[in-house]
Amino acid sequence: METSRNINIIVAGCLLKSGKVGIGAGGKIPWTSQEDMARFRQITLHSTVIMGRKTWESLPVRFRPLKLRNNIVISNNTQFKCPGAVLARSLDEAISLCEPEKKIFIIGCETLYNEIIDKHPEKINHLYFSAINYDILEVRENEIDTFFHLEKYISIDWKQVETKTYDDHKFTLYCL
Repeated sequence: METSRNINIIVAGCLLKSGKVGIGAGGKIPWTSQEDMARFRQITLHSTVIMGRKTWESLPVRFRPLKLRNNIVISNNTQFKCPGAVLARSLDEAISLCEPEKKIFIIGCETLYNEIIDKHPEKINHLYFSAINYDILEVRENEIDTFFHLEKYISIDWKQVETKTYDDHKFTLYCL
């Protein structure tokens, strides 16, 4: 892996009453925010997006692969099919497949968010975080089964670069 900071994390999560940050329920995003999805698209266009198999499967078929982005899907299952995307067996392999001139975004899953912060925090450049308002959840809190472990990220000395409040969420960009 290269030694420079070149990996960006992009995540939307809802701060739950339990104190956890929920990002998924039953393989789906448990809210709808058109503004957040439009910003995700704008930020990640013409980049490489790395995602786990479950994140790939959570995308509606009509959006697979994410257009105008290099899509890399990580799965241990060598028989897994992800038409239009490149299959990698590990995060390290996925990063090695990236074009050096393109931005890299980890877009999910919980496992990848944990792996990058646990094994390669020195590689992270930016954290794009959307805090989704609790009142737009489309499921009950106890149905949330996938989480972003914000506590692992707040131990890093981030500098807040940008923040903007919307009707249904607050977006913050952090930089190291």
